[in-house]
Amino acid sequence: MALILSLTVNVNAQKNNKGEKKAFEEATARSLEPFHAAYVIPIVYDVDVSSRQQFGPYAFEIKGELKEWELQNNKKRAVYKALLEVGADEMVGTLYDSYINESDPKTLYVTVSGYPCKWKNFRNLDANSKEIELIKVIYPSSGVSISFDGSKATKEEKDSKTNK
Repeated sequence: MALILSLTVNVNAQKNNKGEKKAFEEATARSLEPFHAAYVIPIVYDVDVSSRQQFGPYAFEIKGELKEWELQNNKKRAVYKALLEVGADEMVGTLYDSYINESDPKTLYVTVSGYPCKWKNFRNLDANSKEIELIKVIYPSSGVSISFDGSKATKEEKDSKTNK
């Protein structure tokens, strides 16, 4: 019945719109997507942290009045440019100095300082590695404990009311 109703509405809609140019159209083919579940062995890596460095100032054009989202976006762009300069992957302890000079109110300047980091030594998390205990401390679960012994994962649920 739903299929017949859908086809009838679709045919009538096409008849009503024949010859008209569309300014906008959206169509959905289905409303349910397939679901896939997978178990993934975590990957860990080491990080080389450099000493604090300062970068910039980087100049960004302002169109109109400076908005908060635009300031935040330009600060991210400044970090991106700084990381490209030193070939780093991320910056830790980032500090920003953002300003607009009175003589040039259409330009935002952003100076960045922080500790550039480079990722290295990517590897699968081994069940016997020292990182497992560290991960349990850094990322405590909310009542669910998952352990991995190399061949299977087990899940233990703790009763949150009795804190077992």
